[in-house]
Amino acid sequence: MTTFTTTITQKRQITLRKELMETLNLKIGERIVLSLIDKNKKRLQIEPVLDFMDIAGKIKVKNPIDPVEARARMEREYERI
Repeated sequence: MTTFTTTITQKRQITLRKELMETLNLKIGERIVLSLIDKNKKRLQIEPVLDFMDIAGKIKVKNPIDPVEARARMEREYERI
């Protein structure tokens, strides 16, 4: 297991070392999720926030629909709240 030490600032911020950022494939400005996985052992899990647009084009569909037509259909058929 690789460990990294960091300090919590007065503003409750932490700095992630470059090596950790590279290992996790995180980019500057990217949002992350810190999950408390074991309260007793005080363990956190770090994961990037998944962006819906990251999967755009990766899902195969049987009958592709033009996005402009899909938007127009949505505006015609669904009531705005």
